[in-house]
This record gives sequence, C-alpha cells and structure tokens, in this order.
Amino acid sequence: MGRTMIARGERSAQRGAGRLQLPLGGLLLPLLVAWGCANHVRTVEHVDERERAKVIDVQHSFDTPEDLVRSPRLHVEVSVEEVLEARIERTVVTVEESTPYSPLRELYEVPLGAVSLPFALLIQVGDVLLLGTLPDGFVDGYSRWTVTALNPVMNVESSTRIEQRELDRDVRVGTPVRTVVRGPLEYYPIQVSFEGGAAAVVHTDKGGYAAVHLLDVASAGMQAPPRKLEIRLPETSLERTLFLDRRLTSRIWQARLWLEVLAKPDPTPEELVEAISAIDQLGFPRYSLEAEDVIHARFAGHREFLLSFRREIEKASPRAAPPVSAERPTR
Repeated sequence: MGRTMIARGERSAQRGAGRLQLPLGGLLLPLLVAWGCANHVRTVEHVDERERAKVIDVQHSFDTPEDLVRSPRLHVEVSVEEVLEARIERTVVTVEESTPYSPLRELYEVPLGAVSLPFALLIQVGDVLLLGTLPDGFVDGYSRWTVTALNPVMNVESSTRIEQRELDRDVRVGTPVRTVVRGPLEYYPIQVSFEGGAAAVVHTDKGGYAAVHLLDVASAGMQAPPRKLEIRLPETSLERTLFLDRRLTSRIWQARLWLEVLAKPDPTPEELVEAISAIDQLGFPRYSLEAEDVIHARFAGHREFLLSFRREIEKASPRAAPPVSAERPTR
C-alpha cells in the first residue's frame, strides 16, 4: 500500500515537472529575442600622427646697400630667422565597435536572409568551380550577411548604427627635431627718422623690402640739416644709424624749406611755382608733380588763381625747340 502511494507520488511529481518545463521552454525563445545581442563586436585601432611644432627662438636682421646714404631713396631688406622644434605625436586609440540589437529589425531581416540563402550557396559553389577567382570580400561578406540575417537574436551590421566604446589610448611623442628657417619679414613696420626728428613708418613688401623716401622722413620741425638716418625695428632691440652724404643733406634741407612754402595758408601763384620748380631742380621730381596736383585740388574753386598758376607754370617749364623739317620750303 505504501509502495503504491510512493509510485503515485512520483508520477504526480513527474507530471508536475512536465507542466513546469513547457512554460519555461516557451518563455526561453521570447526572452532571447527580447534580450538579443550586439552584432559584430570587433576591436579596431585608429592611428593618428600629427606634427607638433613650436618656435623656440627668433632672430631679426635688416640690411642696407651701403653705410653712407647718397640717394634720396633707400632700400631696406628685413629678414627673420626662426628655430623650430618639431615632434611627431602618434596616438593609437583602441575602440570596440558593435551594432546594437533591435528586435523590430528581425521582422524583415529573417525573411531577407531566407531569400538570400540560395544565392549565398550558389556563390559559394561558383567560387569553388571558378577555382576561387571570385573576390574573397564579396563571397565572405555575402555569406556572413545571410547567416546573420537568419539569426533571430542578432541584427545585420549597419554602418549607420555602429556604436564605439574606447578601450585604450596610447600617446607617444617622438624625438624632437630642430630646424632653422630663414626668410623675408613680410609687411613689417620699420621706423625711420633723422636724428632728433619724428619717426616715419614704412612697411616691407612680400619680399621683405621697404623703400624709404628720405623727403618723407624730413619733418616740419627740423631745426638743422640732417646728418644721420636712424632705422629701428619695433618690438626688437635692432637699430642702425647711417650717415648722409653732405650734398644729399643740403638737398633734403632745401627741399624741406620749399615744402613749407607750399604749405603756407595764403601763397601767391608765383611763390607756388617757384617752390615747385626748386623742388624739381633739387632732384625730387615726384614731389614736384604731386605738389602740383595738390595745388589744383586745393584751389579748385578759385578759377582766376588757377589760371594765373598755370601761366606761371608754363613760363617756368623748359620749352623744347620746334622740330626742323626734313625738306626746306621752296621759294
């Protein structure tokens, strides 16, 4: 009696276990689908090499054609020498790439995988028959895509949904290399002045050259003819003093005085023409022509004054001899 009861108890326990196994098995697949897994987890190294350079020393210099200035126009060449220290910085970043799982995508990926399976088999067979001449990337990639699409707990890799997680970062700096770079100092201001006078500022061009017109440097407050020309580079300690030729000094001084005549508030036409002619004869023709243009603009509303000025200009201008005819007129 007792044995029969024990047997019945075992059978009822087995039936109970069977009932428990059915719902657990039925829940296993939905749980796997709901959980899924990240697809195509792989490790990728990104290498970035950059050159880091910095200036550790700068030296400026300037040069003039001669120590004694004999011309009213002086050329100054300014150059710069830089010592650069360069290092190669190599950064290796190790990242983990994966496509996150999305259950909704399996609704169309699994059917597509089923449709793609025969073609994947045909590609594999064709590759064998063609002795492996088909591209490995195409054959392996298509087969991998088909198998992944058929897997209900793994999505197909998507380049637009890839997520990255940085695992490691290694930065290495190479040995520093020093180089010396020499070149012109472009568009740099230069201060030029006569001793005791106000400084004029000129700029270098793209080639590092600056043209200094000495009459521009002469200031209205000069009390004596200049003997020296001082050249300075701002923001540096570089400066240089040049002597002026005595004849050039005299020309600059006289031209400066005539420029003051042109700046008088109420000059006469005769005074203006005399000043313009004197400046031209002293070897400053550009200033003479510029002064004439300034006078026309200054007295634009004084018609009689300009007419008198033009008559005086014509009188002071040298006249060329009339051309001699090749054939003499017959009587």
